Amino acid sequence: MISLRSLFFCSLFAFPLVAFGDGHSCDHHHHHNKKDNGGNWGGFSGPHITLNSVKEVLETPASSDGRAVQLTGFVSEALGRRLYTFHDETGSIAVQISRSDWGGLRISPETRVTLVGAIRSRRREVNASPRVDVASLRLAGQEA
Repeated sequence: MISLRSLFFCSLFAFPLVAFGDGHSCDHHHHHNKKDNGGNWGGFSGPHITLNSVKEVLETPASSDGRAVQLTGFVSEALGRRLYTFHDETGSIAVQISRSDWGGLRISPETRVTLVGAIRSRRREVNASPRVDVASLRLAGQEA
């Protein structure tokens, strides 16, 4: 069964994969792509339109729900139920990080990280700020 996260990534990257890829279907886990001789999964590695600062995310209209983000900064506090405060030099925002998205990484508020995810506008909540639903997290400066 296809998860919502896989569908999200398909919608984000379907056009670049169809336009520039090898014609395989979009799959967040790359199950349909072939492995190269080194045992690595193949896939598209080119430009993606993403938001790169907390300020850009907060200024994005609510209609941009699901838009891709890649933020580098610090997870500064746990808010409970997989919610955390993330901040960079432009501001702070709530982020949702599932246990599986940590990838075994242990960090402190002083650890600089890069997170990749999508905007969740929370339109049903009155005057609610958007948050970021994190798909992956890594130490800043490390390749994905």
